[in-house]
Amino acid sequence: AVPQSGSHEFVQLREIIRIECLQKKTRLYLKNGKQLYSSCSLSNFQKILKSYGFLLSHKAHLINAKYIQHFLKEEPFVVMSDHTKIPIAQNRRRMLLEKWSIA
Repeated sequence: AVPQSGSHEFVQLREIIRIECLQKKTRLYLKNGKQLYSSCSLSNFQKILKSYGFLLSHKAHLINAKYIQHFLKEEPFVVMSDHTKIPIAQNRRRMLLEKWSIA
């Protein structure tokens, strides 16, 4: 369940493409194009979702590895299935590339 102001919305994990930190809230991007805003912090989402294939690519982005379409080797980004370019922090780039054996 995703905590929102005054309610909780139930979302299946496979529907979440990525989660972005927005100062005091987070925005979830879903497979169907819908966006949800939550009061739950990105670090809380990371703790909950880490064992389900979600990776902290950058201090402001938690991504579902199942929806990575491309690694841009020349740039520090991945392209997600919704065609967004998500930054990869330099200290996480090698780890992500090694995880997919493309370093």
